[in-house]
Amino acid sequence: MKIKVLNYCFYFLFMKENYLFIYQSPPPKWKIVVAALLFSVAFYNLYRCIQDIINPNTYPSILSVFFFICFIIIAMPIATTTNFHLDIENDRFKEEKQLGRMKIGWWEPMFPFDYVSVFKFKESMYVIRLWFDRNEYFTVAGYSNKSIALEEGEIIARKMSIDLLDAATDPRNSKWIDLSNVTHSNPN
Repeated sequence: MKIKVLNYCFYFLFMKENYLFIYQSPPPKWKIVVAALLFSVAFYNLYRCIQDIINPNTYPSILSVFFFICFIIIAMPIATTTNFHLDIENDRFKEEKQLGRMKIGWWEPMFPFDYVSVFKFKESMYVIRLWFDRNEYFTVAGYSNKSIALEEGEIIARKMSIDLLDAATDPRNSKWIDLSNVTHSNPN
């Protein structure tokens, strides 16, 4: 299963000894309100369909079922967030979809990651990505401070025993960081 995170919300990173947990920030309040309205309209249509089935004097409308499905399909991506679990010790990975307190996900064998990269994404946004299969990646975290992003990238690279590519300092001249010479933090 290939994973490519295309939406650039903020991602937060928690690390234990041999475990990385990356979670996406909750959706903004306006998205929650829009999703709640869409879910309300969807379940109202489902209610109308059930009422039509129960009432012997009316025929069930296929439009109610159609609108229920459409509104659910529209509301789900707005309200869900994505979390990633990397269990380095057991060599497994889990992508988890979360809607409120409900979480759905399953463990899979971990990809053979090639390297970690840190690069400048926007004006003041530095993104850490884990790369695999030469050009596939998933976004691990986003930071507004370059030195923190490089430090976190270094920690991830050390924990996973892979290389670190610094594309944040000079985007046109990326360089590989020698992790054997770096003590703990990277220079700006």
